[in-house]
Amino acid sequence: MYRFLPLILIFVCGEAFPQTACPTGVAPGSAQCGPSQYYSEPPPSTPSGEWISRYGAIASDVEGTGNIGVAEKKGSQEAAEREAIAQCKSLGSKECKVTLWYANQCASLASPYSDNRPVAGLTSPGVGSTLKASAKNALKRCGQKNKSKECSVVYSSCSDPVFRKY
Repeated sequence: MYRFLPLILIFVCGEAFPQTACPTGVAPGSAQCGPSQYYSEPPPSTPSGEWISRYGAIASDVEGTGNIGVAEKKGSQEAAEREAIAQCKSLGSKECKVTLWYANQCASLASPYSDNRPVAGLTSPGVGSTLKASAKNALKRCGQKNKSKECSVVYSSCSDPVFRKY
């Protein structure tokens, strides 16, 4: 009967937990102690907050005068559109229309140019995740709309989201 006592004690007492190797005088759980098989690294901390969208807009004169108005880094699409239209009208245009609105990205405008001077043609917007990408898209569209004319970027801006900490 006593032969089976150690085996019975193992089943009754359950699993034995290893001790952590700590130097003399150091409390268990200290960074100076050796690892335990039950220790796991705490999860990485995550930022406490939220991303807030920012908006931009471009408005142009419907009569084709070339007047444009722009807005960037606004808190809403409506606010960006209102400012772009107001800027366009402040240049003397009677009626302006939003031709592009964008959120959390960049926008550019490209217009036909010749010998570093603007020429008649259609201005084209482009959007992208960077200024370079938005300019490339605007130049491509300008070239397609205004066949055989050179185009130059006349406006570029980004309305990147803002992180608000709690």
